[in-house]
Amino acid sequence: QGLYIKADFKCASTSFNDNCTWVKSDGSADCCESLCPGGCWTCVRDLLIPGERVVDSALVAGGVVFFTTFVPKDDPCAAGGDAYLYAVEYLCRPMVLDPFSDTTFRKVSKTPEQLQPGEYTEVTKDGTIQAYVLKLGEGMPSRPVMDSSGEYLFVQTSNGQIHRVEVTMPSPVEKTGWKQVN
Repeated sequence: QGLYIKADFKCASTSFNDNCTWVKSDGSADCCESLCPGGCWTCVRDLLIPGERVVDSALVAGGVVFFTTFVPKDDPCAAGGDAYLYAVEYLCRPMVLDPFSDTTFRKVSKTPEQLQPGEYTEVTKDGTIQAYVLKLGEGMPSRPVMDSSGEYLFVQTSNGQIHRVEVTMPSPVEKTGWKQVN
């Protein structure tokens, strides 16, 4: 169990299936069945909590991938569950910056399952930080959205709460926008 980081399949390898027939959405051959210059499928991640699932799309900003997960209650007849926000490095390298370090969230040495709302922890493997996990609280989370300043993420949970998450991003994070001219 734990966060599994690398599959590192090379182009000639078909480790998932001996008769690999994966194709891209446009119908062209995927990396595993074509000759390509580097590895493919280098990032395969297992979630950390039993029953945990990704329920919406991720956000990539400043070399960090942010995504939310949901862990339903153990009782299949009960509604609800808990929302988490993950931060991982875009190219599957160890994290060098703690995106939650300058925030009001409390960093603790616990497993993600043991976190209380507002607490976060680092996920390590072989002495390197692979990810950060923040427990948002109850409810199914939306996808994370970054504001135009690049300093806050917003996640709404199914209980109606909007979580404003201050983040520390690596420099430079380019901020762009537009203005409609009549």
